[in-house]
Amino acid sequence: MICYHFVSRKVWRQIKKDGFLKPNTKLLLLKNINQLHKRYRMNNKEYKEIRSFTKRLPRNKFIVAIPKKKIKSWISSGLMGEIKHFLKPDYRLEFNVPRNCKIFIREHIYQSPKEINERYNKKMYIFVPEPLKTKIWVKYFKSTRILRSANNLKNIKVPEVWLACKIPFDKIKIIKV
Repeated sequence: MICYHFVSRKVWRQIKKDGFLKPNTKLLLLKNINQLHKRYRMNNKEYKEIRSFTKRLPRNKFIVAIPKKKIKSWISSGLMGEIKHFLKPDYRLEFNVPRNCKIFIREHIYQSPKEINERYNKKMYIFVPEPLKTKIWVKYFKSTRILRSANNLKNIKVPEVWLACKIPFDKIKIIKV
């Protein structure tokens, strides 16, 4: 599976220096779940369910990427615009995911501008009021699954992949954004 990952000039330089793109993001921290429960009054049943689910997730870090064959859904959902707005990337990295890489996947449609506009009449997820915002986030989080085959992307509208492997610098195609 070919994926895209977006980075700033500073991050790109570090990847070049290290000789690889390394996992840098945790799937989720339990403290984030606790904070949502306290701050936004997530119901206890949902809180316990998510805490249990979180404890079963690996504690290592991941590379967050977009499958190349699903980039059109990212564009049509408005999420590519958010990547450009919030991350302000200088480069798009393109690479083939190694066979031995453990991959998780999440459905990102729930937080997309298109979905948020249709369901809540808001421009962006950040403008959705609580407790609706937490409910959206919980749906996104609960969509986390292990991806065993690229064929499993069929039922996911806007997939976000989480890769638990390093990508050698010489295996990355670098495109200036």
